[in-house]
Amino acid sequence: MYFHIDYATPDFVDGWLTPDNPTVVPKFRIETNGINAVVLEANVYRPDLVDARLHETGLVGFRFDDRNVPGFSSSYDLKITELANQRIIYRRSESTEYKTGKLLIYNNLPVPSRLFKRKLGDQFLVSYLSIDELGIDSALALLGNDAIGSIFSEGRLALATHYRKLIALDYCVAALIVEPFTELANRLLVVKTILDSKHGANGVKALPPHYSSLLECVENLREFSTNDISTVFADLSQAQRTAIRDPVTRGLACDPNEEPEPRHVPIALGNLSAFSVVGIGSRFELFKRALSPVMPTLNLSDVSILTLAAASELEAALRRSATVRKLLRNDVRLYDYIERSIDKADSHEKR
Repeated sequence: MYFHIDYATPDFVDGWLTPDNPTVVPKFRIETNGINAVVLEANVYRPDLVDARLHETGLVGFRFDDRNVPGFSSSYDLKITELANQRIIYRRSESTEYKTGKLLIYNNLPVPSRLFKRKLGDQFLVSYLSIDELGIDSALALLGNDAIGSIFSEGRLALATHYRKLIALDYCVAALIVEPFTELANRLLVVKTILDSKHGANGVKALPPHYSSLLECVENLREFSTNDISTVFADLSQAQRTAIRDPVTRGLACDPNEEPEPRHVPIALGNLSAFSVVGIGSRFELFKRALSPVMPTLNLSDVSILTLAAASELEAALRRSATVRKLLRNDVRLYDYIERSIDKADSHEKR
């Protein structure tokens, strides 16, 4: 998906959106004052987007105003959502409760934490949660939207050097990273918990790839012992290996077709050096303290993260497996350096 807001005034909004399927005519839901909603298809032909090979017919442009959306110009809260993916592409509000600014948190939090996401996202005019699930092109299109001045986004964004582009767009970019073995243990337990529930395998398959790709691994593990783990992890499919091997190094340093290697660790560290704040899950309060002066109006008092208490035994078994250690070796190096740097900075601050 690509889109752009060409003009946004109190009286009208003009722009275009090309869906992933170049034959589809996009639809939009336009809400005024959080109550009234109108669903409209694209209503402007854009032959330039046909020439650019972004769409087959060019019926992807739109102009919304009082003629097709009653109360458009007089609304105190206006929201335009692309219907297929339910992503907001434009919003304006007269409310003063929303934070001004743009915050992106790269994170590998292993347990889906709606509380963490909502507590932060609700403070901004627009929030894009787990934005990595949309793919890089759609993520960049949404994050690069300069028609909205209040945006929160988070996820496992495999954007590598694109982070610097977002910093140039006035984003406060932060990273919150969980220790590699802790993250993998929690992720495996999430899959097992859903697999053992009434949702079963279909429930796991509905999850993002970094969870769903682990379904067969968990099914093949009779028990979470080091021997079983080593046996199953020694015979991974390509999709499973991609989901498990050095996910943070991959996301922060690798191009789409690259596999993480030791040379990518300093690249990841170099990219992180441009971030406003870098934190680790085990020192979450310190992360919040570091984020506060960068986003001073942000309310972080009730924001928390979650890991599964039952993961400690599995984490220990993963650490004992030479096969798993090899799969996570670059992430371990990266995390160790980040942890030492944070400890050193914290010790210096306390002096």
